[in-house]
Amino acid sequence: MKIFHTRILQNLTVELCVLSVFFLIIHSAHGQDSLISVALNAKKSIVRVQGQAPNYESQGAGAILSAEGFIITNFHIIKNCDQILITLNNDKKYYAKLVDIQPQSDLALIKIDAGQPLTPLHLSTPKSFNASDDVVNIGYSDLLNGTISSGHIIGTATSISDNKEIAMLEISIELHQGDSGGPLLDRNGNLIGIVIAQISSDPTRPTLAIAANKIKKIYGEYSK
Repeated sequence: MKIFHTRILQNLTVELCVLSVFFLIIHSAHGQDSLISVALNAKKSIVRVQGQAPNYESQGAGAILSAEGFIITNFHIIKNCDQILITLNNDKKYYAKLVDIQPQSDLALIKIDAGQPLTPLHLSTPKSFNASDDVVNIGYSDLLNGTISSGHIIGTATSISDNKEIAMLEISIELHQGDSGGPLLDRNGNLIGIVIAQISSDPTRPTLAIAANKIKKIYGEYSK
């Protein structure tokens, strides 16, 4: 029995050492342990969005804006689709209705009736962004169920659509197929933008995100 207990302690010690090294690598190599915590806490507020048509299906992510079921996502995900299927973090599925669109900003506001209050993200609209501010994105790529990617703000960019200037954020996060529509969160877990596209297939090029003030504009009249 003494040998048996000794082996258990040895195995436990090895496992704890491996876990310690694993977490140490995450912390020291990336310095983003708090961002991982932010992402894990926010996952219950992130949904999978699937646009469905007879011969077409698209996939991306969305962010819950209210306990009543309002969700923000990318317009291009649900464009020309007959149905919008939403999958919550608990794998429950609901069909959403389209509430409003803002094609110039590639935003769509949709709503589901989950029959119970949902957990929304806090929408934050800071007046300015600082380069090097840490951010995290959660998407639904084809590779993983709930992709967590972290990076930082590189700068701002402007796009002109229908003679209107659209302010965007440039971020150092590489997107995968299905990550569009995922929320951009700051270190406090606040929703500060929605990821829309990567400038090119080159992973060294920045990814673009629509700032939260545009989300507030499309959602504002429905949040009263």
